[in-house]
Amino acid sequence: MKKSKIILRYSIFFSVVFLAIILRIICFQTIYTKEDTQMKGVLLSYQIDGNRLKLVLQAKEKIMVQYTFSTEQEKLDFKNQYRLGYQIEVNGILKQPSSNRNFHLFHYQNYLKSKQIFWIMDATFIDLVGKNLSFFYQWKDKIYKQIDKRKNGLYFKYLLLGDSSEVDSDFKESAQVLGISHLFAISGMHIHLLVGMLLWIMKKGIHKEWMQGILLFLFLSFYSFLTNFSPSVVRASSFFILLWMKKLWKWKVSSFFLLFLIWILMLIYNPYYCFHLGFQFSFLISFSLLYFSRFQQKQSYLKQIFQTSWISFWMGVPIMIRNFFQVNFLTPIWNLFFVPFVSLLLFPICVICLFCPYLYFLMDGLLFILNTTMEFANQFSCFTFSFAYISLPVFFCYYIIIVFVLASFLKKRYKPFLFFIGILCLHYHIAFFNPHFILTMIDVGQGDSTLMRFPYNQGNILVDTGGLISYQEKPWQRRKSNYSIGKSTLIPYLRSVGIHCLDYLILTHGDYDHIGEAETLLDQFCVKQIVMNSGNLNQNEEKIYSKAKEKQIPVFFLSNGKIEIGKNTLYFLNTQNRTNENEDSLIVYTRVYQSNILLMGDAGEEAEKKLLETTCLPKIDILKVGHHGSKGSTSSQFLNQIRPKYALISAGVNNRFSHPHFETLNRLKDSIIYTTHIHGMIEFKIYRDVQIKTRYVAR
Repeated sequence: MKKSKIILRYSIFFSVVFLAIILRIICFQTIYTKEDTQMKGVLLSYQIDGNRLKLVLQAKEKIMVQYTFSTEQEKLDFKNQYRLGYQIEVNGILKQPSSNRNFHLFHYQNYLKSKQIFWIMDATFIDLVGKNLSFFYQWKDKIYKQIDKRKNGLYFKYLLLGDSSEVDSDFKESAQVLGISHLFAISGMHIHLLVGMLLWIMKKGIHKEWMQGILLFLFLSFYSFLTNFSPSVVRASSFFILLWMKKLWKWKVSSFFLLFLIWILMLIYNPYYCFHLGFQFSFLISFSLLYFSRFQQKQSYLKQIFQTSWISFWMGVPIMIRNFFQVNFLTPIWNLFFVPFVSLLLFPICVICLFCPYLYFLMDGLLFILNTTMEFANQFSCFTFSFAYISLPVFFCYYIIIVFVLASFLKKRYKPFLFFIGILCLHYHIAFFNPHFILTMIDVGQGDSTLMRFPYNQGNILVDTGGLISYQEKPWQRRKSNYSIGKSTLIPYLRSVGIHCLDYLILTHGDYDHIGEAETLLDQFCVKQIVMNSGNLNQNEEKIYSKAKEKQIPVFFLSNGKIEIGKNTLYFLNTQNRTNENEDSLIVYTRVYQSNILLMGDAGEEAEKKLLETTCLPKIDILKVGHHGSKGSTSSQFLNQIRPKYALISAGVNNRFSHPHFETLNRLKDSIIYTTHIHGMIEFKIYRDVQIKTRYVAR
């Protein structure tokens, strides 16, 4: 009878919580529409990168504002005149943030919603309308100014405020690969250290616990404000305050329940927190450390660090696989150095240097040691393994298994752990079990990149890499780090589908929008062989050829010929053209499972005419349309011969060339057309039938 009452209470409790979250999701809507073009609000944060300004405006709701400075003086005026907390007015066009245009990759729209941002405004005008700062913003502005004066102030912002916007992308990527990013994101460890330092100071003059509690509450509230209420900071601060109240008022509730209560309240406040990586890591690791503490015994500091790191690492593995598609199995070992180094040396010295600038030489030395050690640790890349993307059901199954395995391991039962390693090995080789041939047109903007995955892991071929063309800029306009499609899209996507190495990288011709990311790919991903066209090498191709020689990767020059990959053959059908880069494009034909596939590169009508003269082409099932669907490609004569069932076009959203051209689309009226600027990534799975999946993006 007693058990029935407990079950009933828990059932009612969870039902109410679930209903509250569902109702909050329904009510969690924007109050703006696309018709709103002018708004006033408080400047919450801003970032200047080259001639680009990105700021968050607190109007009736938060708005992400993007603006491009027209002159260097305008950029300097903004830096000198605008402060956090000022009232500003912006005019522009509202647009919804884009979702992930490629499967499995970063979902920008959900990320912004986790920050309660529903709209992005492309601003045409920004004006300062009020300088009256509140007390909190005055102090926030002073602290940010003080940090900006410091040498390497960007590290102060990263360590103390969780602001990584100015930190070099290579540093962040290195920390991510090593699995130590959590040490630099504000978390429970940082809150514990700050509170410990504050308590040590307060105990010198304040002895009443309730007064200490009030001061701690005020400090943690202000610190949360400084970090823009980062979910991990809110979680850690709230948990510490509740634990203090539990101790002071002798509440008879478990720490696990208090953490669960914070989790519920935060999700009710913003259901999209569940998409925030900081929220996911913070709660999962906190819950796991509380749960597994029952199995831990008193031990030395070093053993405690290792066991905590071990538990945190394995609990973070599914999140790392689902978001980054790779796991560094040396992370628990590296944490034996990095955890005490950051928590006991770097972070406390960072706080002290903020108030005692003459000790800054200590910070310089520690940052040098940190960077040197990270460079050394990254040399052991052989212990970093890539894993394919996992769906939500598999994600939760992994956690059920991991909790069981870790509990068994802490009880010194090792067989379940070996079982889990076996599951990871199967996951690592997941491509071996796929009977489909998969053709994927990756959305790389105004460029071209097509991936072919052959059945049962017989081979993988990437045709072109895409590449954003950067136009001549003045020094004040240059961004600190250029956006790389290779790093942000190509390499993560290849990992997400379980590709550990490309058998062939085919570069159809030397235009930057087709091969611009090849160098990045060769530097950061495994490529066995490269195929290039046999015409004259331009400057872009020369760089790639030199990089391939440096990496000792074989390069084959073809125009007319073939390559074998598993049981499949790829035919190269163009003739050499030394005068026109586009007409010299490699044209690739293959037949898989009764489907004829033709990839035209940037070939135009001249190459199409020669192709019809020299080759007896069959009816084509899938045509990768030449030159992004430009007016000078895909002629009626060519289409009458090959009669494609499906036509794929790679073109960027709102591209300046107006690709694909309406005349080309009209000529393709008898084909089913898919374009990346409308459909995002396009995937064809071919086995007994043809399955088509697109990452549709509303325009």
